[in-house]
Amino acid sequence: MLSRDTTLRLFGVFLLVAVSHAGKLLVQREQLSYIMCPGDQAQCPNGQTCCQMTNGQWGCCPLPQAVCCSNAICCTDNQHCCPAGNKCDVQHGRCVRQDGITFPWVAKQEAKPVNSVLCPDGKSMCPDGNTCCQLASGQWGCCPLPNAVCCTDHEHCCPTGTTCDVKHGRCLNGDLTMPWFEKTAATMMASPVEDVVCPDKSSTCPDGSTCCQLASGQWGCCPLPQAVCCNDHEHCCPTGTTCDVQHGRCLNGDLSMPWFKKTPATVKAPTEVE
Repeated sequence: MLSRDTTLRLFGVFLLVAVSHAGKLLVQREQLSYIMCPGDQAQCPNGQTCCQMTNGQWGCCPLPQAVCCSNAICCTDNQHCCPAGNKCDVQHGRCVRQDGITFPWVAKQEAKPVNSVLCPDGKSMCPDGNTCCQLASGQWGCCPLPNAVCCTDHEHCCPTGTTCDVKHGRCLNGDLTMPWFEKTAATMMASPVEDVVCPDKSSTCPDGSTCCQLASGQWGCCPLPQAVCCNDHEHCCPTGTTCDVQHGRCLNGDLSMPWFKKTPATVKAPTEVE
């Protein structure tokens, strides 16, 4: 019959191993239960599709690989979606199959925000409940445990209250041992988006655009960075090309492409002008 001390020690080993496996299963289940939206600041349930909403935030379409009825595809909606392989009919609020048959579109739902842990470099982030640990590359990685111990091999970590046994690849707590955890790469924070300020200092264009003067004398926006402003005052061309105003094209040697339409710039209110 086992002594009381031996029984307690075996129970402790069982408990640590159970906690280790449970932690790994929870991490795996969390990774499988959600998909991360672009920018890693919002997530949708697995099997759904991230689609941008009217307010610029991410929403969830309850369909896999869905067509987001967004500004880029269907002009103006940003609230609904359709199954993959279909098109959005924003005017009638329908999804259109390739054979022309239509059916109701699906409303998007608000995505779940991701609470992140900011790493010491101020640029890297780990999921909530993780610990930032430096990798061998000098970059930051994520240990899938809160307040974890970062092991000196720069690849693994252990639960708080334990020490790393790098030689045997284990976590130690007295006579008790358990498997260690592997770190994953941290996510870099997205750079803040700043508007392009036009020469009049009161008009602005979206980031990645070019300010071009319109025929009215006001400023407009070409949806290209460092673009060539065409002298019809309505269109523009990519950098490195020239405007063919007669044919409405952008030229680069023997190559030609359609030119781009400018849109009106946003004019700041007087109190916003620096």
